[in-house]
Amino acid sequence: MTARMAATLDRLSEGRVLIKLVAGGDPQELHGDGVWLDHAERSARWRHRAVGALTASIDVAWLSR
Repeated sequence: MTARMAATLDRLSEGRVLIKLVAGGDPQELHGDGVWLDHAERSARWRHRAVGALTASIDVAWLSR
């Protein structure tokens, strides 16, 4: 249900939806999965990637005019 709602919102906004999904919050669980970054570092890395993706999207839209 949530995936369909997100897909609908993405279509209505013409692809401008960005959703952050986070799996696991316990440091011991994350270490078991090979993730050694703390919460602040993971969030900073996500923001960097999200802004990069958004910037690339804007660049493509601007160039295609």
